[in-house]
Amino acid sequence: MDNDNVKSHKSTEETRKKTENNINCDQVRFEKNELDSKLFFEKKICSIDDVSSFTGYAIGTLYNLTSQNLIPHRKKRGRLFFVPTEILNWIEEGDL
Repeated sequence: MDNDNVKSHKSTEETRKKTENNINCDQVRFEKNELDSKLFFEKKICSIDDVSSFTGYAIGTLYNLTSQNLIPHRKKRGRLFFVPTEILNWIEEGDL
């Protein structure tokens, strides 16, 4: 094998390994998100951190949405609470 073929083979092998690693990472992320979703709905009441993880919105964005009453929430003694089914319904409704 000449030098160019060896470099090409190594490059192809490295690319294949990177692709496999990306696929494995995507699968782990998918399984983690699926698990997070299941855990999210097992709770009767969720915190803003839970909603942020589930929706992908930043916590600051969620605070803005709650202050404008654009997202369903509850407030008790200065703390924010969310009901998972209401959050899912809100997402399914579409635009803000």
